[in-house]
Amino acid sequence: MECLLSVGEAKNWLRLLDKSDYLNNYPNKLVLFNMSQSIVKLLTSIIKTSREKNK
Repeated sequence: MECLLSVGEAKNWLRLLDKSDYLNNYPNKLVLFNMSQSIVKLLTSIIKTSREKNK
C-alpha cells in the first residue's frame, strides 16, 4: 500500500510541475503522465491479486 502512496505523491508533484508551467518545454510530458497512470494500475492489480491469494 505504501507503494501506491508514493506513486500518488509522484503524480501530485507532476501535476504541480505541470500547473506551474515547469514542464512546458519537456517533450515527453505526456509520457510521464501516462507512465505514472500505468504504474498505478499495475500496482493496484498486484495488491488485489495478493489480497485474494492471502484469503
